Amino acid sequence: GHREQFAKALDEGMRFGKSWDMTYPFRRLDGTIAFSHTVGRAVLDDRGVPVRLHGVVQDVTREESLKHDLSRAKDAAEAANRAKDFFLATLSHELKSPLTAILLWSQLMNRGALTPERMQTAIRTIEENALAQNQLINDLLDVSRIVSGKLVLENHLVEIRECLAK
Repeated sequence: GHREQFAKALDEGMRFGKSWDMTYPFRRLDGTIAFSHTVGRAVLDDRGVPVRLHGVVQDVTREESLKHDLSRAKDAAEAANRAKDFFLATLSHELKSPLTAILLWSQLMNRGALTPERMQTAIRTIEENALAQNQLINDLLDVSRIVSGKLVLENHLVEIRECLAK
Protein backbone atom coordinates (compact mmCIF):
# COMPACT_ATOMS: atom_id res chain seq x y z
CA GLY A 1 0.00 0.00 0.00
CA HIS A 2 0.93 3.57 0.66
CA ARG A 3 3.42 2.75 3.41
CA GLU A 4 5.31 0.46 1.08
CA GLN A 5 5.37 3.12 -1.67
CA PHE A 6 6.71 5.71 0.75
CA ALA A 7 9.27 3.25 2.17
CA LYS A 8 10.42 2.43 -1.37
CA ALA A 9 10.71 6.14 -2.30
CA LEU A 10 12.67 6.83 0.89
CA ASP A 11 14.93 3.80 0.31
CA GLU A 12 15.67 4.86 -3.29
CA GLY A 13 16.35 8.38 -2.05
CA MET A 14 18.80 7.11 0.58
CA ARG A 15 20.60 4.73 -1.80
CA PHE A 16 20.63 6.74 -5.03
CA GLY A 17 19.91 10.34 -4.03
CA LYS A 18 16.57 10.23 -5.90
CA SER A 19 13.90 12.75 -4.97
CA TRP A 20 10.32 11.84 -4.17
CA ASP A 21 7.00 13.63 -4.51
CA MET A 22 3.94 11.76 -3.29
CA THR A 23 0.57 12.16 -1.62
CA TYR A 24 -0.71 9.42 0.66
CA PRO A 25 -3.34 8.87 3.35
CA PHE A 26 -2.44 8.33 7.00
CA ARG A 27 -4.35 7.76 10.22
CA ARG A 28 -4.14 10.53 12.81
CA LEU A 29 -3.85 9.79 16.52
CA ASP A 30 -7.60 10.44 16.91
CA GLY A 31 -8.31 7.74 14.29
CA THR A 32 -9.37 10.06 11.44
CA ILE A 33 -7.88 9.67 7.98
CA ALA A 34 -5.83 12.58 6.67
CA PHE A 35 -3.61 13.13 3.63
CA SER A 36 0.00 14.15 3.47
CA HIS A 37 2.00 15.50 0.54
CA THR A 38 5.71 14.83 0.88
CA VAL A 39 8.49 16.16 -1.30
CA GLY A 40 12.06 15.29 -0.44
CA ARG A 41 15.55 14.28 -1.45
CA ALA A 42 18.47 12.64 0.28
CA VAL A 43 21.84 14.35 0.08
CA LEU A 44 24.69 11.85 -0.40
CA ASP A 45 28.39 12.38 0.27
CA ASP A 46 31.17 11.49 -2.19
CA ARG A 47 30.95 7.82 -1.21
CA GLY A 48 27.15 7.69 -1.77
CA VAL A 49 26.35 7.65 1.94
CA PRO A 50 23.27 9.70 2.94
CA VAL A 51 24.29 12.64 5.12
CA ARG A 52 20.99 14.50 5.37
CA LEU A 53 17.43 14.65 4.08
CA HIS A 54 15.79 17.74 2.63
CA GLY A 55 12.04 17.76 2.39
CA VAL A 56 8.65 19.17 3.16
CA VAL A 57 5.62 17.39 4.55
CA GLN A 58 2.32 19.17 4.12
CA ASP A 59 -1.17 18.26 5.36
CA VAL A 60 -3.34 18.31 2.21
CA THR A 61 -6.43 16.71 3.74
CA ARG A 62 -8.67 19.66 2.84
CA GLU A 63 -7.45 19.72 -0.76
CA GLU A 64 -7.91 15.95 -1.15
CA SER A 65 -11.40 16.21 0.35
CA LEU A 66 -12.27 18.98 -2.11
CA LYS A 67 -10.90 16.90 -5.01
CA HIS A 68 -13.02 13.96 -3.87
CA ASP A 69 -16.14 16.16 -3.54
CA LEU A 70 -15.50 17.68 -6.95
CA SER A 71 -15.10 14.24 -8.49
CA ARG A 72 -18.38 13.08 -6.93
CA ALA A 73 -20.15 16.24 -8.11
CA LYS A 74 -18.77 15.71 -11.63
CA ASP A 75 -19.96 12.09 -11.64
CA ALA A 76 -23.41 13.19 -10.45
CA ALA A 77 -23.59 15.91 -13.11
CA GLU A 78 -22.61 13.45 -15.83
CA ALA A 79 -25.24 10.96 -14.61
CA ALA A 80 -27.86 13.73 -14.56
CA ASN A 81 -26.85 14.74 -18.08
CA ARG A 82 -27.20 11.14 -19.31
CA ALA A 83 -30.61 10.90 -17.61
CA LYS A 84 -31.67 14.18 -19.23
CA ASP A 85 -30.57 12.95 -22.66
CA PHE A 86 -32.50 9.69 -22.17
CA PHE A 87 -35.54 11.64 -20.96
CA LEU A 88 -35.44 13.97 -23.98
CA ALA A 89 -35.05 11.08 -26.41
CA THR A 90 -37.98 9.26 -24.83
CA LEU A 91 -40.08 12.43 -24.71
CA SER A 92 -39.35 13.19 -28.37
CA HIS A 93 -40.46 9.69 -29.34
CA GLU A 94 -43.60 9.91 -27.21
CA LEU A 95 -44.53 13.31 -28.64
CA LYS A 96 -43.85 12.21 -32.21
CA SER A 97 -46.08 9.11 -32.09
CA PRO A 98 -49.41 10.95 -31.73
CA LEU A 99 -48.24 13.67 -34.10
CA THR A 100 -47.50 11.10 -36.80
CA ALA A 101 -51.05 9.74 -36.59
CA ILE A 102 -52.52 13.26 -36.64
CA LEU A 103 -50.49 14.21 -39.71
CA LEU A 104 -51.31 10.98 -41.55
CA TRP A 105 -55.07 11.22 -41.05
CA SER A 106 -55.19 14.98 -41.73
CA GLN A 107 -53.29 14.47 -45.03
CA LEU A 108 -55.74 11.74 -46.05
CA MET A 109 -58.63 14.07 -45.19
CA ASN A 110 -57.09 16.92 -47.24
CA ARG A 111 -56.80 14.67 -50.29
CA GLY A 112 -60.48 13.81 -50.06
CA ALA A 113 -59.58 10.13 -50.23
CA LEU A 114 -61.73 9.00 -47.30
CA THR A 115 -65.21 7.53 -47.26
CA PRO A 116 -67.63 9.05 -44.74
CA GLU A 117 -66.99 6.10 -42.37
CA ARG A 118 -63.20 6.50 -42.67
CA MET A 119 -63.65 10.27 -42.20
CA GLN A 120 -65.26 9.59 -38.81
CA THR A 121 -62.37 7.24 -37.94
CA ALA A 122 -59.90 9.95 -39.00
CA ILE A 123 -61.58 12.63 -36.87
CA ARG A 124 -61.79 10.29 -33.86
CA THR A 125 -58.14 9.22 -34.28
CA ILE A 126 -56.94 12.82 -34.66
CA GLU A 127 -58.86 13.83 -31.52
CA GLU A 128 -57.56 10.88 -29.48
CA ASN A 129 -53.97 11.54 -30.52
CA ALA A 130 -54.27 15.29 -29.93
CA LEU A 131 -55.59 14.54 -26.43
CA ALA A 132 -52.75 12.07 -25.84
CA GLN A 133 -50.20 14.64 -26.97
CA ASN A 134 -51.84 17.29 -24.79
CA GLN A 135 -51.56 14.95 -21.79
CA LEU A 136 -47.88 14.33 -22.55
CA ILE A 137 -47.25 18.08 -22.68
CA ASN A 138 -49.13 18.57 -19.39
CA ASP A 139 -47.05 15.79 -17.81
CA LEU A 140 -43.90 17.47 -19.09
CA LEU A 141 -45.01 20.79 -17.60
CA ASP A 142 -45.69 19.00 -14.29
CA VAL A 143 -42.15 17.56 -14.35
CA SER A 144 -40.83 21.06 -15.02
CA ARG A 145 -42.84 22.42 -12.07
CA ILE A 146 -41.54 19.61 -9.82
CA VAL A 147 -37.93 20.29 -10.81
CA SER A 148 -38.32 24.04 -10.28
CA GLY A 149 -40.19 23.52 -6.98
CA LYS A 150 -43.34 25.24 -8.28
CA LEU A 151 -45.71 22.27 -8.22
CA VAL A 152 -48.41 22.70 -5.59
CA LEU A 153 -50.01 19.54 -4.25
CA GLU A 154 -53.47 19.73 -2.74
CA ASN A 155 -54.42 17.14 -0.14
CA HIS A 156 -58.03 15.93 -0.03
CA LEU A 157 -59.73 13.15 1.84
CA VAL A 158 -61.21 10.64 -0.57
CA GLU A 159 -63.38 7.59 -0.25
CA ILE A 160 -61.17 4.68 -1.29
CA ARG A 161 -64.11 2.70 -2.69
CA GLU A 162 -64.83 5.53 -5.15
CA CYS A 163 -61.21 5.53 -6.34
CA LEU A 164 -61.16 1.77 -6.78
CA ALA A 165 -64.45 1.78 -8.65
CA LYS A 166 -63.04 4.04 -11.38
